[in-house]
Amino acid sequence: MKSYRIRSIFGFWVLCVSLGLASAPTFGQAVAAKANADQGFRSEVLKSTLMGRDMPYRIILPAINKSTASERYSVIYLLHGLTGHFSNWTDKTKLVDYASRHRYIIVTPEGDNGWYSDSVSVPNDKYESYIVKELIPEIDKKFSTIADRDHRVIAGLSMGGYGAVKFGLKYPEMFSLIGSFSGALGATSWGEMTAGAAIGKSIDAIFGADD
Repeated sequence: MKSYRIRSIFGFWVLCVSLGLASAPTFGQAVAAKANADQGFRSEVLKSTLMGRDMPYRIILPAINKSTASERYSVIYLLHGLTGHFSNWTDKTKLVDYASRHRYIIVTPEGDNGWYSDSVSVPNDKYESYIVKELIPEIDKKFSTIADRDHRVIAGLSMGGYGAVKFGLKYPEMFSLIGSFSGALGATSWGEMTAGAAIGKSIDAIFGADD
């Protein structure tokens, strides 16, 4: 089968920074799904055991026709920033337009304000474990990916930039390239006293007190 390796990926990231249709049981959900497809992405939900709830994500897929039906693709995971959501990349950037010029699968997970880490204070807020142990295997099972390190990339903005660097360094066997846009790389050294209430409280809830 013909495969697409990750090429000219740095240029793709620069473009991004400079800025789905499962059958549904109700008419309203069908309309929403069609609207997503018309915009070039699909909205999906993973029933997460680790998180104890449904976790939404969006996915951008290459156009498929008879000649490309058997192809498999590299995957790019894009992580949003603090106070953001999984929909930010498709709603607030030209990501779909840029993606249409390339043949990658792009996934935008929900990270809430969880710093893409397993919380020390909320048992079911396991954002790191969820992405590594549930979401990535789900994507590889459900879609036409090339499920290996050489064809998997992770990147993110701010809080997502922190998460991407952490995943890349902690799981080098899973990712061949990482990208951090204005990454909040000092996150674990911040707290409410040093980073302000909004950021500090979210960090304290995830990582615990300074000691």
